[in-house]
Amino acid sequence: MLYAVAKINGKQYKVTESEEVTVDRLSTPVGKAVDIKEVILVVQDENKLMGEDAKKASVKAKVVEELLDTKVLVFKHKKRKRYNKLVGHRQPLTKIIIESIDFPGKKKEAKPAPKKQATKKPEDTKTTTKKKESKEKAATPKEKKKETRKKKTSASVANKKASSKKPTNKSKTASAQKEKKKSSSK
Repeated sequence: MLYAVAKINGKQYKVTESEEVTVDRLSTPVGKAVDIKEVILVVQDENKLMGEDAKKASVKAKVVEELLDTKVLVFKHKKRKRYNKLVGHRQPLTKIIIESIDFPGKKKEAKPAPKKQATKKPEDTKTTTKKKESKEKAATPKEKKKETRKKKTSASVANKKASSKKPTNKSKTASAQKEKKKSSSK
C-alpha cells in the first residue's frame, strides 16, 4: 500500500492515490492541478522515505471544489454588564483529489484486470416468492415479536368492531320498556 504524509497549508495530511481530501482554502482555482512539494513521509510496502529522501518526493492533486465548512457559533457574554454577542463563522475549504504520489524508486503496482459482469437472466415468479420467504425467515426474533404484536392488536381491534356492529332491535326493546312501565303503574 502506498501513502504519503504531506504538509498542505501548514497542516499534515495522510494521503493515498485517488483519494478526496478536504483542506483549508487553496489559492488555486477549481479544475487546476496542484503540486505539493512539502512531503514528510512516503511509505510503499516495506520502503519508507523520510527526511531528505522524502523532500525529493511530490504529490500531484487536482482541485475539485471550493466549499464552506459547517457553521461554528461563537457567543460572547459578560455577566452583569448587559453584553451579549453572537458571531457565526464558516471556514473556507477546498476539496482536492490526489492524482499521484511521485518519488525516486517508486514501484509500479499491477492493477487487477476488470471483472466481467455476468448477464442477468429474467427471474421467474417462483424464484421471487422463494426469496421473499427466505427473507421472512431471516428476520430477527425482535422483528418477529413486533409482527405478532401487530397481528394481535389488529385482530383485537377487528373483534371490537365486529362486537359493536351486532344488530340491536330497538323496536323490541322500546316496546318491552313501555310494557314494563304500564305493568308497574297498574
